[in-house]
Amino acid sequence: MDVNLSGEEVAELMGLLDDAIGDLSPEIADTDNPAYRAMLRAQRELLRSIRAKLDATDSGTAGAATADAAAAEASRSGEDLGGGTLA
Repeated sequence: MDVNLSGEEVAELMGLLDDAIGDLSPEIADTDNPAYRAMLRAQRELLRSIRAKLDATDSGTAGAATADAAAAEASRSGEDLGGGTLA
């Protein structure tokens, strides 16, 4: 399956994946149910795999996507990177 995404879309998706992956770690640590823990770990690995595939795009797109991801994350957290407005 091929999906064409803009740099802004890639950045947003990468940010969402990073958030979801980060949210799973405490959930995994806090659960006492081994089956649920295994399911959460599998989900985390799947999300990491998707994130790695986005990160492994061609170098031109990857560089722009990384910069866009930083800007999108800063925008979500209210930080100012001093770079002006988001495109």
